[in-house]
Amino acid sequence: MFKYAEMLMAEEDDKVCELIFKQQDNLILKINVRFPRIIIKKYRTLQG
Repeated sequence: MFKYAEMLMAEEDDKVCELIFKQQDNLILKINVRFPRIIIKKYRTLQG
C-alpha cells in the first residue's frame, strides 16, 4: 500500500494519495478500537 502511494506521489496525483492515506488511517483507527474489545471478550470467556 505504501509503495503504491509513493508511486502515485511520483506522478503527482495528490488527491488519490490523500485518499489512500486516509483509508489507511481509518483502518488503523478501526483496528485500535476493535482489537482491544476482541481481546477483552476472549479473556472474559476464558475466565468463565
